[in-house]
Amino acid sequence: MWEIVFFVSGLVVLWLRSVVVNRLKNGYKTSPFIAILLRIYSSLVIYSFVGRLLCNINAEETYTWYSGIWHGLFFLPNLVRHWLFDAEFKAEYCTTAYNVFFWIFGILTTLKFIEYDARFMNRLYDTED
Repeated sequence: MWEIVFFVSGLVVLWLRSVVVNRLKNGYKTSPFIAILLRIYSSLVIYSFVGRLLCNINAEETYTWYSGIWHGLFFLPNLVRHWLFDAEFKAEYCTTAYNVFFWIFGILTTLKFIEYDARFMNRLYDTED
């Protein structure tokens, strides 16, 4: 139940983010910091919902290297789900290859998320439009 509320709040925040970005682009006085926070929140909520659908981690199953790649790609959303709900962000029973690939892809995914935020900030401050 709470995951559905979490997802719907993410959709509302996604809509609010588009309103704030449009206000910024049209010259209104709105803090870009608010748009950035809304973007981070909406992205994590939607990715968490997709992570729940695509790669929910079963605590009693043993995972191999391929699952490490898949779970590493959804590292941030599963971590948010772990903080807010009763969900695992990393498999308890796994191989060494799982750990290696999980952390490689987890770090790459986190860096890509940060890079995307930096590009989003640059677009907010771009006045050539």
